[in-house]
Amino acid sequence: MSKFTLGPDECLVSFDVTALFTCVPVDESLVIVKDLLTADTTLESRTNLSPQQVTDLLSTCLKTTYFVYNDKFYVQREGAAMGSPVSPIIANLFMENFEEKALQSCANPPKYWGRYVDDIMVIMDNAEPLEHKLGVIRTLTHRAKTLSSDSTLLEKELDHVKKSLSICGYTKWTWSAPSSRKWDPKPRRNETPSKGHVSLPYVQGVTEAINRKIRSAGVTVHVKPSNTIRSMVVSPKDKVKTLDRTGSIYQIQCKDWPSQYIGETKRALGKRVSEHKREPSPVGGHMRSARHSFDPGEVKVLDSDSRWFQRGVKEAVYIAASEPDLNKDQGRHPLPAAYKRLLGSSGLGSLPRSRVPSSGTSSSTAPTQC
Repeated sequence: MSKFTLGPDECLVSFDVTALFTCVPVDESLVIVKDLLTADTTLESRTNLSPQQVTDLLSTCLKTTYFVYNDKFYVQREGAAMGSPVSPIIANLFMENFEEKALQSCANPPKYWGRYVDDIMVIMDNAEPLEHKLGVIRTLTHRAKTLSSDSTLLEKELDHVKKSLSICGYTKWTWSAPSSRKWDPKPRRNETPSKGHVSLPYVQGVTEAINRKIRSAGVTVHVKPSNTIRSMVVSPKDKVKTLDRTGSIYQIQCKDWPSQYIGETKRALGKRVSEHKREPSPVGGHMRSARHSFDPGEVKVLDSDSRWFQRGVKEAVYIAASEPDLNKDQGRHPLPAAYKRLLGSSGLGSLPRSRVPSSGTSSSTAPTQC
């Protein structure tokens, strides 16, 4: 900790876990312990017990905790027991696993993260970009002007917004700053009309410079935050299985030869894939004539888009990039030849391509071109 220094926009915070021992999920902790023991190459030199045997003994200790209250015996069903010598070890292993996953998946990890059992100290950035703060004023002011039915209610609402934001640290000058005013589509007198509008994601230190250049050309710039609460919170929806996804650009790979097919569908992918087993389909024709097969569970989703036109363009891009030999055409929207050069620099040009068999390949193993 002594090697770290606090920057002007950083702060030192601390927090702890509430009732750590009794909140530790026992079953998940046992899985973590078993995985660590299995990966420990020195375990055999320290004990004759296998990882499974150690885990079973630990499970007995954690799941047989009894106590007496009002002359009645109770069993603890959740968490580790308070006062048990094994509880700090289990809690520490669980927290280590938990915070490792959390920090690895964090879009903006803290500068420093230190923990001792359930006490945590963190150095984190406490400064929000100025453009974001001024955007809050614009949004709330626009909301007040849009929803207020008369001038009295509007004045009351704006006063409430100012008082609320002043509590959050907003000073008087932010209300008079040009960037905090709502954009008016009607140009004022002697004001040059805007040549257009562009929306940019905010990146501190970069967007400001780009903003100035674009504004100097007479184009109005709208800046939107890239870090939002929605982007940071995990989606509560269940993960959709591959074959249940809709609006997909997909790739079918032959199991017996490096032949490929790329297509798109707005329906559930599983239903479209089942149709490829039929004879009229290029994939079905190839599988029957060459006596090859493909695994529906191995169908790969390359991209997705619910919009019909955009999905067709994406299909054409992937077909042009990988040149699958089972496709009869270039997709719904064939790309002009000029796009070939762009695909090479986009990264899509590195996609695996189909291997067309040479003329010397026997007919029993070579796929029929469809």
